[in-house]
Amino acid sequence: MSRCEITAALSSTVNGPTAPMALRPLITIYGTTGVGKSKLAIELALKADLVHRGASEAALRKLGHDLEAALARTDATVLAEVTPEQVDAIKWLNQYYAVKELEYTAWGASGRMISVPRASYLLDAGTRLVEHLDGVFRSAFRAARVRS
Repeated sequence: MSRCEITAALSSTVNGPTAPMALRPLITIYGTTGVGKSKLAIELALKADLVHRGASEAALRKLGHDLEAALARTDATVLAEVTPEQVDAIKWLNQYYAVKELEYTAWGASGRMISVPRASYLLDAGTRLVEHLDGVFRSAFRAARVRS
């Protein structure tokens, strides 16, 4: 099974009252396809941005797996990291992802062949989002440590 570590969110552990906090990936994504891993990476990255800006758990649950709705609520600086072609690919994928058709075989839940965007568009979009947010979150973490 292949593995893709996502650092869209930070996790910390403290080994004592004065020990420095160690940053490590919070989520590890397992999957067998580029499309499968990238859709989840994109969803988690977009939702991590929303949480960073104050979205509640209830708001995230209301979004469900709707990548287009998450894109619409994401900060413009985050959206600037992906190309218009990548946004189109995410929207194309969303029609299947939001209704969970991608969880089934290549024929989809409806029993018909489905067409998905090139995995390279989605993988690159997921990578760009995660790398951008990693910098944002690390900067916020350092600022919070300085204030305390």
